[in-house]
Amino acid sequence: KFGADQIFKGKGSTISDADIDVILAKGEEKTKAQQELITKDAQHSLANFSLSAEPEGGSLFEFEGDDYRNKNKGGLFLNLPQRERKRNYDVNAYFHDALTGGSKSGQDAAAAARKMRKGPPMHDFQFFQRDKLEVLIAKENDLAAQRAQQMANVKELRSRSVRENWESQCQMMGGSSSTEELPEDPAMVADRLEAELPNICLADKDANAKAKLMEEGFGDWTRKDYRAYLQALEQFGRDDVESVVRQVAAETSKPEAAVERYNGVFWKKASSQLSDWSKIIEKIEKGEKKIARNREIREALETKVNRYAQPFQQLTVSFAASSGGARGKIWSEEEDAYLVCMMHRHGYGQWERIRQEIRRAWQFKFDWFFKSRSAADLQRRGDVLLRCIEKENEESLKKAAAAATAAAKAKKAESARKRRSNGNGNGNGKDSGGSNGSKKGAGGKGKGDGEGAAADDGEEDEEPPTKKSKK
Repeated sequence: KFGADQIFKGKGSTISDADIDVILAKGEEKTKAQQELITKDAQHSLANFSLSAEPEGGSLFEFEGDDYRNKNKGGLFLNLPQRERKRNYDVNAYFHDALTGGSKSGQDAAAAARKMRKGPPMHDFQFFQRDKLEVLIAKENDLAAQRAQQMANVKELRSRSVRENWESQCQMMGGSSSTEELPEDPAMVADRLEAELPNICLADKDANAKAKLMEEGFGDWTRKDYRAYLQALEQFGRDDVESVVRQVAAETSKPEAAVERYNGVFWKKASSQLSDWSKIIEKIEKGEKKIARNREIREALETKVNRYAQPFQQLTVSFAASSGGARGKIWSEEEDAYLVCMMHRHGYGQWERIRQEIRRAWQFKFDWFFKSRSAADLQRRGDVLLRCIEKENEESLKKAAAAATAAAKAKKAESARKRRSNGNGNGNGKDSGGSNGSKKGAGGKGKGDGEGAAADDGEEDEEPPTKKSKK
């Protein structure tokens, strides 16, 4: 099969039968030697493994000179307790409840009633008067526990009357010659106690006070509604009450009147009743600062755009004041003008909407750079343009203020010059009148001339004389 026949039938081979016997003998010796080696090296194989055997190395139960064969015969198992199973049905308990009416003792019933009645939940954001309500609720719980205890006593008395067959005992005692008084029937005592149950309740005055206090609070406001109200305050600020009320009413499905009432109570009592008031007011002020910043941005953009009749074609941004005169090598003036106009139209922060407007703009049909800008790229460029516009508006305001100051000074100087010229005219008129008077005293002539000149001077001077002219 493997070519042995060809070897044996071959005529040119020099191998004899004796050589073959030698080769086979050597193979057998080599196989025997390998088997002895394997047997010697594999003495601890699984074929002869046993826990109870005692090989030459010692017993498996011996450790550090101690033999643990006969120790701990009970084993190393833990003695677990017997499992307690839940019993779903107990005959004795069932018949006991059936005979006694399933009633508990008075103390157990009162404790159960006190445990069950915890009162309505009163969170701090619901703005209840907790100190007054807790007093009334504690009083109501005590009365409820007393009522439950009395009801348990009524059930116990009724079951006792049935169990002891009280009527037959009373008949037997009534027929005897004993003069002792008959005990009162437990059923009658139970009827009397049951009749007293309606009186064990909160007084009308206390009940009305509790109802009024519950109406003053906001028990129907959940924590989800409260979070929606705080988010509206952060978004619109405390001054825009109309927007806050509309937003909260839409999210919580509450009437706007109820939301407006909650807003008024919130700003009256929140600082004294809310435990985390400092964090809340900090978030609200942070939102109001953001609103004020958006208003400033809107005013700056409106001031810039209103300077031009056609802002899309005429608007330019001055980069000299804020960026050292470098407008950038990538963005063009047309792109900057369009971006500023879009911020003015849609508002600062609406970058996704502005990006869609750029993609639809016909003038940028082949401007792949501008059309491929992301919302983050537009925001970065918008911030750069906004800083330039605000700086430009500040410089324009300074120039306008300086021009107004210069005009006011020029007007003031002009009015002072007019007053001085009028004062000089009044002085000259008085001097001419005095000379005419002297002529009259010297010669007695020219009286009419002097008076006429003084009258003419008086008609020309319409303004009242100044202090300088009087002197």
